[in-house]
Amino acid sequence: MGEIDDERKTEDLIGDIRCKLSKSPSNVPERFVIEVQTNRSDKDVVDATRRHLRFGFAVYWVYQVDAANKRREAEAALSKYMSAPPSLGVASLPEGELRLGSPITWDEFEMQSPKMSCNELYVPTYARSAQCFNHGIFKIDGQRFTIYRFLDREALYVSWHGSDGQQTLPQTSPWSWSELSQRLKDDELSRISPVAGRP
Repeated sequence: MGEIDDERKTEDLIGDIRCKLSKSPSNVPERFVIEVQTNRSDKDVVDATRRHLRFGFAVYWVYQVDAANKRREAEAALSKYMSAPPSLGVASLPEGELRLGSPITWDEFEMQSPKMSCNELYVPTYARSAQCFNHGIFKIDGQRFTIYRFLDREALYVSWHGSDGQQTLPQTSPWSWSELSQRLKDDELSRISPVAGRP
C-alpha cells in the first residue's frame, strides 16, 4: 500500500520509479527509488545515489542483461563508498524478468559530508504543495537539531534535540540559509539524517 510513481523528481533528479509505501516487508524500505539502466545510460550512480539518499529514498540500481559492463562499473564506483559491495539488480525486459538486488540505504553509504546541494534547504519541487517541510537532522557544536521550512514564511525553524530524545517545539532559526550553508562548507555543520519531507 502506498504511492508508486514513474519519472518523478527527487530534488531535480528524475528517478525511473519512486515508491512511498505505508506498509512494506522488513527487507524493503518504505521509501525507495528504482533506477533502470541500459547500455546508453550515462547517469552518475554515486551522485544520484547520494542525492536520493539525502532526501530519504533508498536506491535500487537495476541493469539490463546486455549492460553487464555498465553494471560492473557501477558496482566498482559504489563500492568505494560502502562497507560491502552493493548487490545491483538485473532486468531482461523482453522476457519480463526482473531481480531488484538489494537497496542502498542511508546507513550503509558514506555521505562524505559536507557535500550538499546549494538549494537543499528550500522545499524541493516535488513537494511544493507542502506547507511545512522537514529537512532532517543536523549537528552543530555537538548539538542535534531538525530544520523546518514553512512555505509562507521567510525564516527557517529549528527544533532542538535533548539528550533524553525529546525535541523542543520549532522556533525561529538563529541562522539564515546562507549562514547554515557557509557553516556546512566550513565543516561546522553536518547532516546526520536524510530529509524527512512532510511531517
